[in-house]
Amino acid sequence: MKIQLESISDLIDELEPLIKLHWEQIELNQDKIKLKPDWDQYKAIDKLGMIRTYTVRHDTELVGYFIAVYMKALHHADHVFANCDAIYIRPDKRKGSIGHKLIKYAEKDLAKIGVSMMTINVKTHAPFDKLLNRLGFNFTEKIYTKYLGD
Repeated sequence: MKIQLESISDLIDELEPLIKLHWEQIELNQDKIKLKPDWDQYKAIDKLGMIRTYTVRHDTELVGYFIAVYMKALHHADHVFANCDAIYIRPDKRKGSIGHKLIKYAEKDLAKIGVSMMTINVKTHAPFDKLLNRLGFNFTEKIYTKYLGD
């Protein structure tokens, strides 16, 4: 398995099937919240230099990703915060320490470009808290959601 930094703008065709698998596995409101990535917005953020896409490849096949969006923190102007937009590794490729290696790779790269705080949101019905704890992450916040549509 190879982990590397790639441009999301160059990956859209490869990402689409994996994002669909990811959505099918974790989205609780599939009947109301349809999968429809805004690729134009991803490309725009990429042009602004505010997104990093780390990929996991088995040979040349894309089998996982970690997408981080980063910017100067609005409440802390002397810091850059990165938020994990999405992290996914195909279930049949999760053996060993690939998730650990993917997050460590992202951490190292984000720190190198000046990010001082990274957050990763975890679905309560699909947790990987033990991995994040082993990596030194702290459980610091709860997020409540409510569907407000029709």
